[in-house]
Amino acid sequence: MPDREASVVTGGNMGKHKISRRTFLKRTVLSLFGLALTGGAYTRFVEPIWFEVQRLNLQSKRLPDVFHNLRILHISDIHFGFHMNAERLQKIVHTMNQEHADVICFTGDLIDDGFVDVSSAIPVLKQLNAPFGKFAVLGNHDYRHTTPEKSIDALKQAGFIVLNNAHVELQLQGQKLAIVGLEDWFGGKPNLEVALRGLRDDQYKILMAHEPDLADKASHYPVDLQLSGHSHGGQIRIPWMHSSPWNPIMGIKYPSGLYTFPHSDFKLYTNRGLGMTFMPIRFLCRPEITVITLQNSHHT
Repeated sequence: MPDREASVVTGGNMGKHKISRRTFLKRTVLSLFGLALTGGAYTRFVEPIWFEVQRLNLQSKRLPDVFHNLRILHISDIHFGFHMNAERLQKIVHTMNQEHADVICFTGDLIDDGFVDVSSAIPVLKQLNAPFGKFAVLGNHDYRHTTPEKSIDALKQAGFIVLNNAHVELQLQGQKLAIVGLEDWFGGKPNLEVALRGLRDDQYKILMAHEPDLADKASHYPVDLQLSGHSHGGQIRIPWMHSSPWNPIMGIKYPSGLYTFPHSDFKLYTNRGLGMTFMPIRFLCRPEITVITLQNSHHT
């Protein structure tokens, strides 16, 4: 049976051009196949290394005057060993140091699993500079197939202070700001009461907690800002969906970005992470470095 003909009429001097149904279908299939290949290459080789530096200003009347314009560099979810090696991490560290942050906060998942040799990451992370210090908490992957001491030791060697249900106070000209860290929800025993013990209620506090959904509890405590990771923003996002179906437990309600809470000055920021896990791809969810500038609202 001869092919049916489909006509395509074009403007100008092109006239009428006829293509067969078989040719039309062949071209359609090849186009879709090409799009799939291109999309696969993009999600695998382009977006995972296309880091976004997200900058935002956060105001609070509780922030001490001397800490006005304090710059916090927030990173999360390195997942060293799963398509994150020392060479790739070195490029990220170079970018982070160009931000000249005052404080660096890392919110967990240094390694992807306990079988990873993390030794080559230590000298790279040691290059990170912040005059007020580098602080970290652990994530659920830091407990996988191993003890948390592996990640703790690596972070300490790299110059981080690891906060497990503990806090530190930054002091400048007699005024103080507290950085509080919780143990991981999956592998540890997060205890906010213990972590806050000894701090005044009216003191400005930054809480580091790997899982963002802990904010539902933290928002009822005298905490001003929670920094979290864990979700990777879903890692793969579908344009017409509000949230990704791949958001993990305890990263479902607040998967990415800034969240404010009604009847409270409490804020949460969820970082999309630097690395990946389970699938070595990202789509519409670039890896993220966050730079937060804290401002006293009386100065803005």
